[in-house]
This record gives sequence, C-alpha cells and structure tokens, in this order.
Amino acid sequence: IAVPVLPLGMAGPRSDVTSLTEMLRPAKSRRTGLYVLNLPVTTETGRAAGADHWGYPKFVTTIAWKMTGSEFSCHVVDPIAAGESVVRLAGTLSRGLPGPAMDQVLYSDHDQKTLRTEIEIGGKTTVHTGSGLVLQVGKSAHPMAENLRSLGLNGAKPALVMQIQQFTSVLPAGVAV
Repeated sequence: IAVPVLPLGMAGPRSDVTSLTEMLRPAKSRRTGLYVLNLPVTTETGRAAGADHWGYPKFVTTIAWKMTGSEFSCHVVDPIAAGESVVRLAGTLSRGLPGPAMDQVLYSDHDQKTLRTEIEIGGKTTVHTGSGLVLQVGKSAHPMAENLRSLGLNGAKPALVMQIQQFTSVLPAGVAV
C-alpha cells in the first residue's frame, strides 16, 4: 500500500487533474511521490534491504499469484496467523493498451530523516481498466489489512491496472529532503 504525498511545506497540486499529470512528469521534476504504508515481500533479504537502506515497512510473507489469459489472482497471506488472508486481488483484466513504464518517486522515513528516492522502472507495460478486478481484504488483524480497511478499500475495484512484463528497476540511495 502506498499513498501519494508531498514533503512538509511543499505546495500541493491545485486540482485532481494536476495531481494526475504530476504523476506523469519525469521523476526528477516531480514533487508528488508515494509513501509506503505496507510492503509484503517473499524473502528476508528483500525485507532487510528495503528496511535497512530506505526505511520501507516491509514484511516477509507468502504471496501467491496466477495469471492465465485474462484471469488474474494475487493473494497476500498473514505471516503470523497461518492461513489467514491479508488481501486478495482477483478477477478478469480488460483488453490492454501499451503504456509507458513510469518511474516512481518514493518518500520514506529513515534514521530520523525523510528520504526521496527516484526509482527508474523499465519493461513492457500494458494498461488495463480494472473494473473486472475486486480487492477483498481478509479477516486478518495484520497492519496491512487494518490499513486497507481504514482506507475503505474492501470490495474496491481499481480504475486502472498496469501490468509490466520483463520488469526492471534501479533503486538508488535516497536523498534527504
């Protein structure tokens, strides 16, 4: 889960349209970024790297996903309450259109500093409408499930979904802001 943010004291976009166009600007000139609330990963190495270098709130768990034709399913399992579901996103993807691989700006708290990290993303991107997918929050008491419920996302249908094949990313050191 990541939410759009601006550093304290920085003027925000004037409208929702401006917010959307801001996210399409090159990362170097973008003010708006994402703040990660929860980030499930499947290995301790992945968790440690993100937590130790950037302060990302990663946790190790099982993530099962499957894509067969246009049918998609992704399931995050509670790492403590065995078998409990944190969240599941499943359904049918619409026909997609080619889209740009969008670099990301992430803000995080690390060593009592706010870091800004510009992530270069590459790969073959397809953009789909998300109306055929549904997000179901499980009964888990995990913080990620609690955050999803607090944001009112149980039963939500995404507006758009980006699928990236041959995904690549470069995650440089963050810069204090």
